[in-house]
Order: sequence, then C-alpha cells, then structure tokens
Amino acid sequence: MSRRDCSFARFSADSPWIRGSTRPAWRTRLFVDQLLDRLNGRPEIAAAAVGQWGPLSGPYRSVGVPRPVQGGGETSLPVWYGTAGVGYLELLKVPVVTGRTFTAADRAETEPVLIVNQTMARALWPGGSAVGETIYLAGARRVVVGVVRDGRYRSLDEAPMAFAFLPYAQYAGTEVTVYARARGAVEDALLALRREVAALDPDVALEQPRSLASQIAFLLLPQRIAAGFIGAFGLVGLLLAAIGVYGVLAFHVAQRTREFGLRLALGATPGDLIRQVLRQGSGIMLAGGAAGLVLALAVGWLARSFLFGVPAADPATLLAGSLVLAGAALGASYIPARRVTRVDPMAALRYE
Repeated sequence: MSRRDCSFARFSADSPWIRGSTRPAWRTRLFVDQLLDRLNGRPEIAAAAVGQWGPLSGPYRSVGVPRPVQGGGETSLPVWYGTAGVGYLELLKVPVVTGRTFTAADRAETEPVLIVNQTMARALWPGGSAVGETIYLAGARRVVVGVVRDGRYRSLDEAPMAFAFLPYAQYAGTEVTVYARARGAVEDALLALRREVAALDPDVALEQPRSLASQIAFLLLPQRIAAGFIGAFGLVGLLLAAIGVYGVLAFHVAQRTREFGLRLALGATPGDLIRQVLRQGSGIMLAGGAAGLVLALAVGWLARSFLFGVPAADPATLLAGSLVLAGAALGASYIPARRVTRVDPMAALRYE
C-alpha cells in the first residue's frame, strides 16, 4: 500500500476565513465537477476522482442496519459508509467482486444506489448475491449495484467491518477529498491540483495536500520506530550470539591443543581438524536455532498488530533469519578452527 503513486488533497467548500459559512450542495457539486474536468485534462495527472473521505483518513459515519439472525428475529449490524465519485474505486484499485462501480448515470435525480463490501454482503445476504437487493441507508432506500473486496478504512490494524460506498452525486457534502494519480512526479501533480483549485475559486481551503504514500508512512511511523528498536536489539543479540559461539569454540580448541597436535603428528590434515571444529559449531547453531525458531513463532503471534500483509509465521522471514544466524555462527566458528591448523605438533605434545 505504501507504494501507491496517488496524491490527494482534502478541501472544504466553505470559506477558509469565516467559520460556519456554508454553500449549497449543488454549488459544491458544480465546483467538484469543474475541478475534475480540469484535472483530468492536465498532463501531470493520469486520472482524478473524488470522495468525501479517503482511505485511512476520515471520520466515516456509522449506523445500525437491521440484520436477520438464524431462527427468526433480527439484530443491528453496525455499517460504516462514505461517498465515492465516478472513477474513485478504479483510481484506488479497489477490486470489484461482482456488479459494477458508480457511473455518470448515478445522479441526484436517479434511483439511489450503493456499493457494499464483502463483509457487509455476507452479513446481510448470506444465502445469495447482494446485487439487486435494497437497504435503507443515509435517508433513502438504496439498491446494491456492486460488491467490492474488503479494505481498511479507518486504520491499518482494524478488524473487517461492514462498509458501504454511496455515490458522491447522490450524497454530497461540503467537505470532499480529491484523489489524483500522478503521471510523473507526485509533486508536480500536487502543484497542478493547487493551481486548478486556486483558478476555480481562491476561497476554497486546501487541507494538507500530500501523497497517499506519505500519509501511510505517517500512519506506520509508530510501527516503524518499534521495528527499528526490535531490529537494533536483534543485531545486538546476533553479535552476542556470535561472540558466545566464538568463546565456546576457542575454549574448546585451547583445551584440546594436545589432542589436535597429536592427530597432526599422526597424519591428520588441517582440513580434518577444521571440519571437526566446524561440526561442533554447527551443533551449537542447530540447538540455538531450534530454540530461536520456537521463540520466533511465539513472539510473531504476539506481534501480529505490527505485521501488515505478512503472516506471523512468515516462511521467508524465518528462512532469512535462520540463514543469517547460520552465517554468523559459521563465521564465529571458523576463527578458532583456523587456529587449529597453526598448532605445532611438537609443542602440542609438550603442552600441559
């Protein structure tokens, strides 16, 4: 998600200087339509769309929707919802499971419609397709025209929730968010957005125009700081482990100096002695690696809230960690192993 090449800016159709002054909804929609036409004609912008709030950025509204339960009766399903203009879902690459997205035909005077996510569709219509069903939401009875894949709407670590998109043309407010996919540099797209807004109406207040990647990076900052500390402690632990392996094997070699000298005198090659020491180091590495693997699985399960899109027991991560540990252990083992080859057999035989 942090690699999306999408920039956005939230703006208010109210005056930036007069708190509480509002404009009619029709004037807001006219301004937005004109802005989108101009943005889609800019060479810096590949596509532009509008929504009331963007992903991970808005106080979406929530209502209770009656939900049938097995055995009769019903309960209330909390449903969050926000608005989306034509091309919004395509711009943000939200996969459509079934049905369609919003089109220019979904206007204020046409039949109210909405798009639901998979969680909402399964909860309200578990026995069949949600497309074509009707539901009362946001002051009108609306027809479901599409189902999209579940996403994260308010935070990266949220549980799956029932969510619905309403057409911006049918449920517009005075605060909207414009998304524009940059054709080149994101900074150029943001500059074009500022210029077009100022050209249409200099009184419109832009609120923190920025790239989607920068917003996600800000949201991930606590996790990245925590990951940095964990990585630093991991490096210290790896260094201590390597020093420990080196110390154990160095002591082992010193204690067996006489034996190694005698074996050299009897015809053993330095390579034979090196392999023997490395085998002992490998045994230490395997024992420590097995214990570390068990601890890694336990800690990974506890640290699930920091892992987005990566399972707690990620095989690639565990394999990479094992290879790094093996390399460090073998490197620490090789130094005392090389010392064996420099043993003087005659001196070793006199060694007490």
